[in-house]
Amino acid sequence: MITSMMELIYNGGRKVDLVAIEKVEREKYSKLHKEGYGAGKYEDRVGNFILPRVNKSDRILELGCGQGFLVKHFTANGYYARGVDITLDGVSGGKGLFKRAALWDLPFYDGEFDFSFSVDVMEHMPTELVGKVINEIYRVTTDKTFHIICPRPSMHREGLHLTVENARWWRTQFALKNPDHKQTIVIDSEEFSVFCLLEAWSGHDD
Repeated sequence: MITSMMELIYNGGRKVDLVAIEKVEREKYSKLHKEGYGAGKYEDRVGNFILPRVNKSDRILELGCGQGFLVKHFTANGYYARGVDITLDGVSGGKGLFKRAALWDLPFYDGEFDFSFSVDVMEHMPTELVGKVINEIYRVTTDKTFHIICPRPSMHREGLHLTVENARWWRTQFALKNPDHKQTIVIDSEEFSVFCLLEAWSGHDD
């Protein structure tokens, strides 16, 4: 069931106003995108990692799609891909591929996607909503979910990374919300870079 943004949730005995949080976060990232924020650091590597690990028939969702490069790349290669972000001010073109929404209230049906992923997005979530975001990810994903996280404060400006935790912490949060044992990979950005480097080396002949 798709939840309503008008609801209030409780966290540690205090009310959290989802409408107010969404408004603040949308305005923040809308302004940043208009200033040129969000240029990808390693879309090619992420794309090269994901495509061999999904089937052509898989429905793919990018959570926090930013400028939408990966969604457009996947669709150009014949895959069904969609993106969602709290603001679409960073996206140009790709009509029908993207939806504007907060990740704690995804506008998709249960099991709508086979594979979901995010790249340097989860750390932007308010800590009190991390569990709700993960619940939503598992709700709309039937099979696999993959997340690259940054375990450090933002180098761009203060106040962007609202939940600064290491990959082990994030893996625990996902495990707590995953009773169906859906395949989940959570890796930090430095680990991912090293993995891609090693994978590239292994592909070369001696």
